[in-house]
Amino acid sequence: SIILALIMALSFTAIAFAKESKNYLILGDSIGWGAGVLNSSEAVFGKIVADTAGFNYKNDAINGYRTTDLIALLDQKRVSDDVKNADIISISICGNDFLRNDIGQLVTDKREGNMERFDAIAAESIKNFGIIIETIKKINPDAVILCQTLYNPGKGEMKDVYQLATDRLNAGYRAYLDEHPGAYELLEVADAFVGHDEYVAMDNIHPSASGNVVIAGLVLQKL
Repeated sequence: SIILALIMALSFTAIAFAKESKNYLILGDSIGWGAGVLNSSEAVFGKIVADTAGFNYKNDAINGYRTTDLIALLDQKRVSDDVKNADIISISICGNDFLRNDIGQLVTDKREGNMERFDAIAAESIKNFGIIIETIKKINPDAVILCQTLYNPGKGEMKDVYQLATDRLNAGYRAYLDEHPGAYELLEVADAFVGHDEYVAMDNIHPSASGNVVIAGLVLQKL
């Protein structure tokens, strides 16, 4: 199966990182935290990456976090110290800027063909995302930063609503990178999840155990 192949690939990748005691930090939201899987502390993609590559691992992601929450978190000394000490940082953020907004209104807007709120939320989210990247770079200009495109976990009408949101956010990630070449590495998680409902957990939002393995594989491949 594809998951077995990925696990084998991860095992081979471990050889390339042998004896590398890099510090690997996770920042962001519930995807980074590990929501959607039973044993979140072990099955989340960041821990899979760290265990495979032999990295020192720290996870400062928090369930439900929006971009504004992460900006505030980066002001805390504990977290800024973690950023300062990190060699590699994975960031999962922006999804809750839509999910914790008025989803019901967004559904209505979609039905009416009104894209103003979608555009406004995405623009504010990407503006905040830029602040996050710039803050991290001020604290630690040498860290490798990895960001990931947002996949669409929706079903039925929500799939269309989520697509409008993820298309805008993913375009924003790419536009920021075009304007700031080399600011971060962008992992194409959205592309990897297309056609694979099994990569999404039973809650229809977060990555499943196999989805986390896929994300971990993309991280290691990029590194």
